[in-house]
Amino acid sequence: MRDVAAAAGINIATVHYYFPSKEDLIAGVVAHAHEVFSSRTAPPPAGEPAERLRYHLRAAFDVLIADPRLGAALAEIAARSRRDAAVAATVGRAERVWQQALVEMLSPLPDAQAQAVGAMLDGKAISTFGDAACISLYPTKNIHSIEGGIVVTPDAEVARQVRLLRNQGMEERYKNEVIGLNNRLSSVHAAVGRVQLTKLAGWTKQRQENAKFLDANLKGVGVPPVAAGAEHVYHQYTIRVTDEVEGGRDGLAARLKERGIGTGMYYPIPIHRLPSFQRPDVVSRVAGELVETEKAALEALSLPVMPTLTQDELERIVAGVNAL
Repeated sequence: MRDVAAAAGINIATVHYYFPSKEDLIAGVVAHAHEVFSSRTAPPPAGEPAERLRYHLRAAFDVLIADPRLGAALAEIAARSRRDAAVAATVGRAERVWQQALVEMLSPLPDAQAQAVGAMLDGKAISTFGDAACISLYPTKNIHSIEGGIVVTPDAEVARQVRLLRNQGMEERYKNEVIGLNNRLSSVHAAVGRVQLTKLAGWTKQRQENAKFLDANLKGVGVPPVAAGAEHVYHQYTIRVTDEVEGGRDGLAARLKERGIGTGMYYPIPIHRLPSFQRPDVVSRVAGELVETEKAALEALSLPVMPTLTQDELERIVAGVNAL
């Protein structure tokens, strides 16, 4: 199950919640494969989380298909398929048809950059990793448009589809090509966003300078690690506070508040412990597998790092943390 979650890029708690056992997972994927091979095309992911999860398991196909039970089930599905009788010839053919169908349904593959606009990895902007990138412009992000967001893509057809979806499915007035939404960014919001974009590079550089100062001067806490080849944009500057600090993370946050230094906890409750995931069989099983998640939720504390900080404020933050 852990291999499946890793291959699919899905939190293992989410996999366990919807598919408590490997058998359940196989049954779910086989049921979805049957939809693909049936005379009707499976619909795109909708409101049911379990259905969306099955779609995202495309990335785990090679892991799953290695299970002989799944291979046998696919062969059986292929044999009774009305869409493509030739699929029944070999299991390998069934695998390829199912995989291609999933690829077609899932394309394009977007990535989310809610808090990482401008970040780089090995000299490449992370907004170029997928077929499209979704960037939030909420006021707490590195840049904003009061409210709204941006989709960036090198694909003209994807761009056209996004424009259709945001404007009630229309490119030409009253000619609705698809069922769309009313998600247009107002001219006022767009104007704010355009100005903010011109400031992104400077603000990012200042965040990085602030983080560099904190890295060099904070004592007794774990500073944020940066992967080799990565360029961090520091939406948050998150330290780790162990029990060696009096009162732990919460105690340090309380004492910093008394000194007028704000902090944030992102996030104090792990996903698998949220009420929406409170199924006893899941929590008891997953908690033991998510040791680092549980630890991070108790230790993570974010310090101010915004580009408007003065040198005096940075020094006060360092002095406050080091004194406590």
